[in-house]
Amino acid sequence: MSNPITITPPLAFPDHWKIFHGPDGKSLHHLPLPTHGGARVRILVADDSAVCRKVLARALTHAGFDVIAVANGAEAIAELRKPDHPSIAILDWEMPEMDGVEICRRMRQAAKIIYLIIASSHDSMDEIIEGLEAGADDYLTKPVVTDELLAHIKVGLRVIGLQRALTQKIEELSALKSVSVAEHMMGSII
Repeated sequence: MSNPITITPPLAFPDHWKIFHGPDGKSLHHLPLPTHGGARVRILVADDSAVCRKVLARALTHAGFDVIAVANGAEAIAELRKPDHPSIAILDWEMPEMDGVEICRRMRQAAKIIYLIIASSHDSMDEIIEGLEAGADDYLTKPVVTDELLAHIKVGLRVIGLQRALTQKIEELSALKSVSVAEHMMGSII
């Protein structure tokens, strides 16, 4: 049974900008404060390494995101199955209970609009291809560089915004088609 698609406002980047200090403490990166329907964008970080989880969560929080951090695949899938699931998930490849690749497979089967990023120390082309073919939208090699991560997240936000806008247009066209068919049928009856 498929889940109904919920249309929500597309992601928006307000006119004000969030200033992010790079890992060297000197460089500045200007990122828009990401919002979705007026609320800050939520990102899931799933990694069994407490250090990786905390470093990523701190960097993302500092960049203006709401972060949900979990330690295993079962917790990650539970968060992603919620109706108000995060827009982006950063998943470690190897985690207890369920790995990041399996989470990607399940989310694609559920047809939810979530930008999935696998972060792994695996860097062979075969493993990268395996992760992407499983349903990941993106792949980052650990250790993750904050600047690169934020750039990938901006790409993910653009993709999610486009997916939501397309879904909304499809529903609008379907509604128009239904009205047109009903009008045609009414005209045939009269």
